[in-house]
Amino acid sequence: MISYLLKFVACSGLLLFIYHLLLKNKAMYHFNRGYLLAAVMFALAVPFITIEQRPSLFMPAAVTMQQQVMVIQDVVMPKTDMRPDIPITNAPTINWGFILFITYTLITGLLLVRFLKNLYNIWQAIVKNINVNYGRQSLVLVPDKVMPHTFFNYIFLNDADYRGGEIAVIILKHELAHARQSHSADVLFMELIQVFCWFNPFIIFYRRAIQLNHEFLADEAVLNNNADIRAYQYLLLNSLGDNAGLGITSQFNYSLTKKRLIMMTKKTSALTAVLSSLAIFTMMGAAFVLFCNMVSSDKQPKPRVGKLSNIVIYKGGDTLQPVKWPQLIVPDYPKYPHSKEGVAQTAVDEYTALVNKYLKDLNAHKPSQIKVTPTDRARMIDIFKHMSIAQQQQQRIGFMLPSPPLPMSKVTQAELNAFKDPKKFGVWLNDKHINNADLANYKPADFMQLFVSRLTPHAINYKYYHYQVDLMTTDHYATYLKQTLAERNESRMFTRSVPAVF
Repeated sequence: MISYLLKFVACSGLLLFIYHLLLKNKAMYHFNRGYLLAAVMFALAVPFITIEQRPSLFMPAAVTMQQQVMVIQDVVMPKTDMRPDIPITNAPTINWGFILFITYTLITGLLLVRFLKNLYNIWQAIVKNINVNYGRQSLVLVPDKVMPHTFFNYIFLNDADYRGGEIAVIILKHELAHARQSHSADVLFMELIQVFCWFNPFIIFYRRAIQLNHEFLADEAVLNNNADIRAYQYLLLNSLGDNAGLGITSQFNYSLTKKRLIMMTKKTSALTAVLSSLAIFTMMGAAFVLFCNMVSSDKQPKPRVGKLSNIVIYKGGDTLQPVKWPQLIVPDYPKYPHSKEGVAQTAVDEYTALVNKYLKDLNAHKPSQIKVTPTDRARMIDIFKHMSIAQQQQQRIGFMLPSPPLPMSKVTQAELNAFKDPKKFGVWLNDKHINNADLANYKPADFMQLFVSRLTPHAINYKYYHYQVDLMTTDHYATYLKQTLAERNESRMFTRSVPAVF
């Protein structure tokens, strides 16, 4: 939201600057009217627009790990171990978001009441006073001493001045131009924008520019009917100091300045108008690119990395229902046990002797193929758990706890479509290799886990594809997660290339 507001203000400010730079001093009043209204709507709409470019090459993150891990309830650790490490403080906190919302609501409410009050005053003036038909418009004769002003098809005049013939015909023509060109619609639109977007300092300048341009348009309409320009200017000067009309109407003497008198005699050539229009459209196109939300195809998706220490608990059963954090939290995945003092040298020698029994197998086979008897394994684990960290690091054969379970991660349809390319991706589904085309039988909601690995040039399958994709369906992930957590305290043997002394 903050980003939108900043873009809205900046875009409206830029477009207003362009108006003052290219259009303000040119007699292109109809074009200027359209530009000013379009600029406000443009600034409001553009920050909402997102332009997505089709990626030329899908490049996934090397590891996609997002969100928090689901845990089946029957393997959750004891409740006493599930208290999240959340600092407790009694210091009061200030909810700035709520304060800003209340402030915005109050100011907007006051401005809206003022706007509605002005409308009500206009309606009261229409229904309580005499209305005289004047072509398609109506003259509203009011007792107050006011200058002529217009609201849609209603032209408000002083009753005594009208009956006494003191209102010049040229003034009525000016007000008729306001009515026929529906200038009140622009004024109402800008009033509503100001009510809800009062925080934008440029809106008031838009409103003034639009209303002054209305006067230029009305002056142009009067002078196009062969009116005497000098006599008209004197009439305008004589009207200075008279009482104004209602707040949201088009008024005869609104913003009467030296600039308005100058613009009556100003002419803009057709070539200048065309060049200015082309420049405006070019700059608005640049503003669109600058303030809309562009999604670049050249950027790779950011790696989605989540903490494995905070694992959300899910209830068991046929359906998985989340328990909101932080009611239940699985603690950090434990490190392998060790002692600070370590074991005696006799225990180290015993451990070394057990390792020597399998050293030949270790040199000839993969670590997973070493067959250690249950008795020897239990004794090795018992000694290894009581070693110090330094003693453990010196052992050629050691033990560790399983890795934490892979977290849940969402799969998008764009990713599934990309994974169908066999030249880039090798796909495993529930630990089984499948054809890439088989992904057409699935939708993103079918998957609970995605893990993408980038292969190195030395990998066996690198010449066939450069990424390995591992997917798990919802049921498979639940089974995997339950089994992984159930085995989280089981020791797993590993080998290390260390200069161990046997």
